[in-house]
Amino acid sequence: MDRLEEQGIVSAADHIGKREVATVDTIRTAIALQAAIPEDADRATIVEALVGASDDIAAKALKSVHKSSEKAKASPL
Repeated sequence: MDRLEEQGIVSAADHIGKREVATVDTIRTAIALQAAIPEDADRATIVEALVGASDDIAAKALKSVHKSSEKAKASPL
């Protein structure tokens, strides 16, 4: 379990003992980020990569919400 936490696949247990499990998309994004950031990268490079990734994730989430709302509007009751 410690290894899964270190890899970011599961979160640390909360006060009840429950854990959050990463989605496949989250894991893929983390792997892509790890591959894109050189081992000797400075802090600014790492922050830039993380900000770009979070912007991509937010954009995907907004598109998904927009598609869902468009489907809801188009479907007759």
